[in-house]
Amino acid sequence: MRSLRAAAFVFVSWLAASAHAQGPETLAVVIGHNGGTTGLPPLRHADDDALRFAHLFRTVSAARVWLLARPDDETTATFARAGLAPTVWGPPTRESVTRAFAE
Repeated sequence: MRSLRAAAFVFVSWLAASAHAQGPETLAVVIGHNGGTTGLPPLRHADDDALRFAHLFRTVSAARVWLLARPDDETTATFARAGLAPTVWGPPTRESVTRAFAE
């Protein structure tokens, strides 16, 4: 559920930014991390959500997307069966986020 809320927030933020953008370019930094934190179980589908949102952004708006994820084997196989090969820009780390925003 936490992953879904985060994905929804990203999508709503993207829609708001697109609606108020000064130019035609849409930028999206999409992060999917299945890891957990102390006291919380690891997520299982954050990588799936991130790949789907990155695909959506690229498809509907020709957005420039920085996809930060480590897709698991199941996610990779699912996308391959759909004929999709998502381009992962880097791992879901603080360093990658910083580099994506700097770019």
